[in-house]
Amino acid sequence: MPGIDLDLCLERLDIRVTKRKSTEWTGFCPDHHLFCGREPSHPKWNISVETGETFCHTEGRGSNLVFIAARLLRGEDAEGGLRIEECEAAINFLLGRDCGEGEIQMMRSKNAIRKLKTREEKKDREKIWLEEVSRLMKSGYLSDAAKEYFMSPPDKPKTNITLDTLRHYGVYEKTSGRFVHRAIIPILMDASIRGFIAVDVLGKKKWLESHPDKTEKDYAKTLYPSLKSGFAKNEVLFGLDDCHKGCDYVIITEGAREVMKLWQEGFPDALAILGAYMSDEQIMLLSKLAPRKVVLMFDGDVAGKRITASVYDRLKDLFSVKKLYLPQGVDPKQLGREELRKLIES
Repeated sequence: MPGIDLDLCLERLDIRVTKRKSTEWTGFCPDHHLFCGREPSHPKWNISVETGETFCHTEGRGSNLVFIAARLLRGEDAEGGLRIEECEAAINFLLGRDCGEGEIQMMRSKNAIRKLKTREEKKDREKIWLEEVSRLMKSGYLSDAAKEYFMSPPDKPKTNITLDTLRHYGVYEKTSGRFVHRAIIPILMDASIRGFIAVDVLGKKKWLESHPDKTEKDYAKTLYPSLKSGFAKNEVLFGLDDCHKGCDYVIITEGAREVMKLWQEGFPDALAILGAYMSDEQIMLLSKLAPRKVVLMFDGDVAGKRITASVYDRLKDLFSVKKLYLPQGVDPKQLGREELRKLIES
């Protein structure tokens, strides 16, 4: 885009850039809420410095700065197309020219109202399931199948997570509804429930047999609450409330059960990113914890090594980071206290 001040254009659109390359910049999608009903949680939006063309990898949708500006000024998506005067107003807006400021302010207000309504709807959904989780946590019900699962998962090595540990984390089992036969692991941050993990204690085969009209894709959807419920797992860190601020080291691992086992073995300063990627929001939470060192402890397989490399690249410029590579086929849930200590202190 020769002759165009790209920084000015992005500033006018309130776009946060996280990475700048010579031909392409990366940041947060500016009109994500118009298509997804929520703000973006990852910087997965790219813009070509040469052409102004954009692409949101989360939505799988391309666009350009003019169309984005016009959509934002209109306050809604542009499935019905844009009028010429809307495109002209968008260009003038991007260049900082006079383009009917009153109309722009009106459009911006409409857009702000839409975003506010979306946030209020999300809060209502959050309130409903948070009340249910809080109520069921108090019951503490766990079937024998659920207790056995945490001690010795089917077709996997023993993990020996005890009933006392499950009680510490408020784990309970659902007996009806969408998450039936799931052990629910609440995610607590600042003593408030921020979400939950639904662990299948019966197995996919039995679930599909009891739901003949469902597919494996339907089964996968029951393992975590959907984003529509108000919970985004990339905005939380499991185990954060047990960690000590300014600790000597904090252990970063993939799943909640790894954190539970580490706590049980005497390592309370452990966090789970709940997946294969560490988001900006999670890095911010880790920064507030201010550990002296970060220890990466993922599964000893190809996927675990790949996650280790990815998280290391995200943290290496911010923290002192130590990478631990477990033997092939081993994950932290299988290790005892002395084995863990030797690995961490080596």
